[in-house]
Amino acid sequence: MLSSGAPYWMLSSGQPSSFRWENYLTVAVHLSGLGDEASLRSSVSRSYYYAFNLARVRLALVPPIGAPPHPRAHGECWREVEAQIGPQAAKLGRAMCSRRNNADYDLVERNPRDWNFEARTAISFARRIVKSL
Repeated sequence: MLSSGAPYWMLSSGQPSSFRWENYLTVAVHLSGLGDEASLRSSVSRSYYYAFNLARVRLALVPPIGAPPHPRAHGECWREVEAQIGPQAAKLGRAMCSRRNNADYDLVERNPRDWNFEARTAISFARRIVKSL
């Protein structure tokens, strides 16, 4: 539920949505099993957004789906997680944010990554964060 009392799956128009952030983890797990680099990178990204968006929702930091996000939403989210939930979940969230940036934007890597390891780690971190919320 949002601080307004509306369930988090309400659109900004006030209409219900069938969209669930939890489905991002299902997609991340599926992608991690495909094994190619694009799927593994996408798995890292989906894992991050699963944890990030559920944290924002549970901390009432986000308007309903469809409203534009704040430009510093990622840092704000993990600061609030640290203040309200604890430092371990925030530390994992910040680490995931960095990994997600690498997965999404670092296409010419200075340090080659084991994307299988990165995807498994991201899924594990995401589960741990959400469990702590």
